[in-house]
Amino acid sequence: MPSIDEDRQLIDSIRAGDPRAWEKCVQRFSDMVWRVLRGSLRLSTDDAADAFQEIFLKLQEKDFHRLRQWRGRAPLDAYMVVVVRRLARDHLRAQHQEKVVEGANPDPIDPAPTPEEVALLAERQRAVQTCRERLAARDRELLDLRYTLGLSYQAIAARMRMTVSNVGVALSRAEARIARCLRERYPNLFGDWEEGVPAAV
Repeated sequence: MPSIDEDRQLIDSIRAGDPRAWEKCVQRFSDMVWRVLRGSLRLSTDDAADAFQEIFLKLQEKDFHRLRQWRGRAPLDAYMVVVVRRLARDHLRAQHQEKVVEGANPDPIDPAPTPEEVALLAERQRAVQTCRERLAARDRELLDLRYTLGLSYQAIAARMRMTVSNVGVALSRAEARIARCLRERYPNLFGDWEEGVPAAV
């Protein structure tokens, strides 16, 4: 995971108009955004694709003001998870137009996470990392190839000399071990999470 200083440099480069920096940001967080849309919010493929595009457009609004609101008190990854979840829920509200009491005007939702939300996500990330370190080396390598490098199942299979189906099975088992570890060791943080806690929050 990049350091706080490296992330500050990335955001400064994005604000300076460096297209390579923005492309790097998109590549880095694309997998997380997709997991939130398809996994946490359980959107269909088509709805997730629409939300995916809108989220990255929203992140560019007002000179990347949502990125600029990150102060470095917690990892950028934790901050981005909260922002993405809020933007995704805003997208759902706009698409499905949730019913409100007639005559009432719902308060606008600030997509910037609160310090408490960021701190909670940072704590969860540390817990996930602790449980990852308890896995066998091969399981950790599989998770890194999938979630850190973003490789496809086919690419992982070729690199690890496994079949594609075995890659899926091995990843599912590794993620299940992490989920079990998180619920047992950190019930206050993960006790209410569903089965299949992601390997990277």
